[in-house]
Amino acid sequence: MRVLSLTALAFLVPALLAAQAGTATITGTVRDEVGQPVRDAVVVLDADSTALRARTDAEGRFTIAGVAVGRRDLQVVRIGYRPHRAGIEVPASGLDITVTLERLAIQLDTVSVRVTRTGIHGVVSTRGMSLLPHEPRPLRGAIIEILDTRHRTTTDRDGRFSIEAVGEGAWSILVRADRHQSSMTSVYVPPEGGLDVNIVLDSTIADWQRREDMEFREISRRLREANNPSAFVSMSELVGPEGMTLKEALRVAPSTLSRGLLVMDDVACVYVDGNPRPGLTVADILAEEVQAVEVYGIDARGRIVAPIRPWLLGTHCGTGTRMGPFDRTGVRTRLEMDNWARVVVVWLKRGRRH
Repeated sequence: MRVLSLTALAFLVPALLAAQAGTATITGTVRDEVGQPVRDAVVVLDADSTALRARTDAEGRFTIAGVAVGRRDLQVVRIGYRPHRAGIEVPASGLDITVTLERLAIQLDTVSVRVTRTGIHGVVSTRGMSLLPHEPRPLRGAIIEILDTRHRTTTDRDGRFSIEAVGEGAWSILVRADRHQSSMTSVYVPPEGGLDVNIVLDSTIADWQRREDMEFREISRRLREANNPSAFVSMSELVGPEGMTLKEALRVAPSTLSRGLLVMDDVACVYVDGNPRPGLTVADILAEEVQAVEVYGIDARGRIVAPIRPWLLGTHCGTGTRMGPFDRTGVRTRLEMDNWARVVVVWLKRGRRH
């Protein structure tokens, strides 16, 4: 038997280590239960560490290069489908895989009718206030915003609006008008065609209605001004089994996963309906109770976006192992930019608010 010299071993060990640390390319196809390609699915490897990600094309194909050889965690998500997660072994020669996604029913806030033209269309009307209701009347000049996008328009004299540039996917619509209570509505635009929706606004009168209206307007402002990694997650992305926590839902939500935002219990400062909630974590909230979620990280200047109601000085976020947006002296903490979510604003469904 031939014995390797120490000199030979000195050259062999680094070579073996280099081979183990090599990279490969993963390709694949994402399909539904009937074999049709699923486009725009988010494919992510090792989301909890240095994530590599890609989106599927019109044929459901994707490619991810520079993948470390060895055991990897694969996640595939798409709005309207059950999230897929599996462990895969990546050889040095690369890997080609096929993933099948199961379609889910999408819950909508309002009655919507599918139409042949693309985009989101509809009518905004008013029915007065709860104490003095009247038959719905068209509301002229209402502002329509598709949150987390640049799409914005106003209703005409008949209360109608049309935003044709909105494509397939789940969207949250913010509708507001002077002297009326704002409304946030989740809709889903199908792969082919668009939606026609009806939105009714009540006249504002109670203090809580005015506060809620201000909070909805603040959502729009925060999303427009955010220069940091951020995501707006509609309830259509929070679909899962009964009893699923918001933490689990955000872990596989396409909006957060595609941006690499991680929600950690000991880091994220949780606000509920615009109010700071020290000590509360996203694992304490059920996904089925949530209307929408704002998720903000830190920008390149170390700044954090948060609701106007200040975090209580001297209190901790989440499990209490890290401070909130402010330190004990009231000075905003300077932090380095990373992929951790520092502020999570949870908006509960009506009837769940507290």
